[in-house]
Amino acid sequence: MGYREAKRKVLDALARRQFSHEVRGDISVKNLLHIGEVTPEQVISIIKSGGGNDHASSPHHSIAGIEVHVIRCRQWSIKF
Repeated sequence: MGYREAKRKVLDALARRQFSHEVRGDISVKNLLHIGEVTPEQVISIIKSGGGNDHASSPHHSIAGIEVHVIRCRQWSIKF
């Protein structure tokens, strides 16, 4: 899946509040959306401000067939 399709899908999921968070004990970085520090609307705004050059994707490290997308813009890293 390319950047445009991934962006469309994540924006739709955020707008509909249809997302979940994978809880991991071995990570030191907080998921600010999960803990309520940022709202879905704020994440939508951040994603919309980014472009294709801010996007990267790679296979999930342990689940075959899952593509992980990352948008890095405005000092944020949004992984989905």
